[in-house]
Amino acid sequence: MEAAAHPNVNLRILPFGAVLGYESAPLNSFYIFDIGNAPQVVVVETETKELHVTASERILRYQAMFDRVSRACLTPEESIELIRGVDT
Repeated sequence: MEAAAHPNVNLRILPFGAVLGYESAPLNSFYIFDIGNAPQVVVVETETKELHVTASERILRYQAMFDRVSRACLTPEESIELIRGVDT
């Protein structure tokens, strides 16, 4: 909970019953790296390896997936309230 107070941390919870639109939730965790002037890269973690995605059209798909999941998440305030409620 302390980390959520930092300005560069955005704590969000995706509820089990969240509606993600016409697509399902991501099958694997992924990270989108956009660091300054360096080319964007998406890192996808699977059971047996880490995939590095650098093709722009594929990166756009991961950005769209991230946006869709983000819209379905609770707000940071709602997420913290939920955690505090479970913690008591």
